Amino acid sequence: MNQERQRNRWLGGAHRAGWGLADQSLSSLTNLALGVAVARAVSPGEFGVFALALTAYWLALGTSRAIATEPYVIRYTDAAADARRNAMSAAAGTALAAGVFAGVVLVLIGSLAGRGVTTPVLAMGIVMPCLLLQDFWRFAFFVEGQGSAALMNDLCWAVGFALFLAMLAGQSAGAGWYILAWGGAAAIAALYGARQLRTIPNARASARWLREQSDLAPRYLAEFWTTLGAGQLSFYIVGAVAGVASVGAMRAGQILLGPLHVLFMGLGLTAVAEGVRLLKISPRELHHGAKMLSALLAGAATVWGSLLLLLPDDVGTALLGQSWPGGREVVLYLALAMAGSGAMAGAFAGMRALAAASLSLRVRLIGAPLIILAVGVGAIVNGAVGAAVGLAIAQWCTAAVAWWHFGEAAKRVPLETHATAPRAHVGDAKPAQPTA
Repeated sequence: MNQERQRNRWLGGAHRAGWGLADQSLSSLTNLALGVAVARAVSPGEFGVFALALTAYWLALGTSRAIATEPYVIRYTDAAADARRNAMSAAAGTALAAGVFAGVVLVLIGSLAGRGVTTPVLAMGIVMPCLLLQDFWRFAFFVEGQGSAALMNDLCWAVGFALFLAMLAGQSAGAGWYILAWGGAAAIAALYGARQLRTIPNARASARWLREQSDLAPRYLAEFWTTLGAGQLSFYIVGAVAGVASVGAMRAGQILLGPLHVLFMGLGLTAVAEGVRLLKISPRELHHGAKMLSALLAGAATVWGSLLLLLPDDVGTALLGQSWPGGREVVLYLALAMAGSGAMAGAFAGMRALAAASLSLRVRLIGAPLIILAVGVGAIVNGAVGAAVGLAIAQWCTAAVAWWHFGEAAKRVPLETHATAPRAHVGDAKPAQPTA
């Protein structure tokens, strides 16, 4: 009977993960369609401004997830229905408020900037609240165990964007119009998500939400910016030490690893919620699930990188043009670096489920300078190849640190818990409080 329950549990988790992969694939295709449409319609200079506006979106998205989405998933996946519903409204309101704040900043920047910058930045500022709210709904669906609803919501976004693109076809539309079409479709999906979940975002509760999550949100925010800063600084160091051609080679290699990013983000949609569910059964189940996640992601990255080495040169050239030779040189090492990232993914998901925010932040603070140092030394020794090797070494070392800290976090909870017991939190986390 126990084996049957365990088998059904893992099958359920795999089923939800499958919905996560499908949802992320559709979301990535929508984002790709935006980039392709803008690239085909505007000049290289305007496309550069579009890229800056899109970067602002990714920065706001990471911030919103740190202060609203992740604390909600961690604390309320196994909460009572009423408490979860109230918390969902407050967390969604926090994501919406973050979008409004980021949007106002972008509108001000767009208003003060030169004429070539104004339209894309203004457009991104206008649609930012809808983008962040729709992203929050995606994770909320998986907390509710409604992966199919998440896919339907992203399908609504994709279809809406396709219709707007059809309206823009044949017109001399700039990047701003495409951003408005993309964000407008996201607004429709955000409204649809509120209807699906029967929840209205309560932005007025965002201050109270941030106070209640003060032990988690600042640390997750610091993690995001630390990881982002290390990655960006590493590329600048490679450019300064080995030249911009080496940076181009590493970017080309990352493009070849695009399917892996979809896999990582797709499983990331469900990993923390599944970890919380496993912890409710026992810490041992959580540890087993974390190991399986890391093994899956690390193995997939290694296999994909190996397969890319077999890609014929004519196919690679068709994909990347003159950047193919440089990308081919580094792609295996970048795949091994992604394998290291996958190896630590299970440990981070486990620390998230345990709400061990101080420990996961400590891992990031150790890993960030290690990555910068290893990439810099590698670039000095052997250009792009050396930088990629250094990144791989740093990622695997960080993975070892992450698993050690996850083990320390797991020691702070009992070896076994009952499914009906309140979920334990470790580190600096405090018990969840219902949000009115």
